[in-house]
Amino acid sequence: MRKTLFGLLLIELMWLTLSLAISLLVSLFLFGQGLLTGSIDLQLYDTYFVLSPFWAIFPLFLIVGFLVFLIKEWRNRFRRKLPTLILCTLGLILIVLFVVIWRFR
Repeated sequence: MRKTLFGLLLIELMWLTLSLAISLLVSLFLFGQGLLTGSIDLQLYDTYFVLSPFWAIFPLFLIVGFLVFLIKEWRNRFRRKLPTLILCTLGLILIVLFVVIWRFR
């Protein structure tokens, strides 16, 4: 049975949504109510950080999404173009994010 492009996009969008849901649940578990109030407060020794929830969820989403697509596509030997493109895009954004964090530390 041949799937349409819309069906393939919908399936990959569901996997991305699942990755986002896992990231939200893990962030909610780690940061608690701070995630829902609009700011996350972190105290490390004598330094106090206040972050937007976006900066807690986005890197976690990239890591979870990359791992989900890597495991999913490893089983298919990277033969499908759209999921492999999503995997490469997530990996590239993850690398750029880590380089920016490393540079401004």
